[in-house]
Amino acid sequence: MKPAMKLSDQQVNQFQKDGILVVEGLLSPEEMGTLRKRTEDIAAGRVDFPGDKIEYEPGASGSELDLTRVRKINQGGEVDPVLAAHARHPGILEVIEALLGPDIK
Repeated sequence: MKPAMKLSDQQVNQFQKDGILVVEGLLSPEEMGTLRKRTEDIAAGRVDFPGDKIEYEPGASGSELDLTRVRKINQGGEVDPVLAAHARHPGILEVIEALLGPDIK
């Protein structure tokens, strides 16, 4: 079994304080491009995705529905195969395990 990724104390503290951690270089530029394209397509309605799972900025509608108006995409890994694959990315899972422990569901 591969050991969990070793994060610095500073990274762990930042996560505990802010609830978010940016790990530079974890995803390749190609992986980031795939995710950006998919989220743009979801936000613009170009792919089949439940509209009630997308939170837009107040007042956004019609031709304004694009990624710049999205606040949050909920349950993306449960309803979209591209986002689901991203959620199972080994590097991401390593970071999550290092922060939360090995019992990830």
